[in-house]
Amino acid sequence: MIPRAEAANPPSHQHLFITEDPQPSLDIATLLIDHPTIPISPSVMIHNRLRLILSLSLLTLSTFSSLPSYSQQQRYALTCLGTNTGTKIKFQYRWGDSGAWNEDTADPGRWTKMLWEYETPGQNKSPTLTVKYDDDYTSSTHIVTTPLKSYAARDLNCERSGKTYNYYLKSSELVIRSED
Repeated sequence: MIPRAEAANPPSHQHLFITEDPQPSLDIATLLIDHPTIPISPSVMIHNRLRLILSLSLLTLSTFSSLPSYSQQQRYALTCLGTNTGTKIKFQYRWGDSGAWNEDTADPGRWTKMLWEYETPGQNKSPTLTVKYDDDYTSSTHIVTTPLKSYAARDLNCERSGKTYNYYLKSSELVIRSED
């Protein structure tokens, strides 16, 4: 059934009621033109305010529920280094120009993770990651310093979230190549 508006009192003190009669007895437009101000009972006003508050609450909730949760936000700068040489490769790395050098090893068949934890979730800026290693695969030593890129990551899974590199042999020279 279609709700209709019905005048219950004389025009001097008119109230608006909703009924379920399919035939409107009074046209709303006529009611509003003839009586531009219609008093509304306090209970209807409270009901309308509650509906407005509920609607705004649901709108706010739906807005915030579409934002990424803490676990979905980027929390790290992640770089992963492996080796396709068949042997372990020792190297050093640091974050930024003045960070301390850390020693690590790239093992065949696994990723060595280098990460920078962001101060707050959702960031995506980190200091430059620099790797230092001996690129001479003979008895000589030739230290090379190479900057590597990182990806902003939600987790520490190298294949899914990290910027991946591998060591390769090129003649007797050790090189780092991006895998993506």
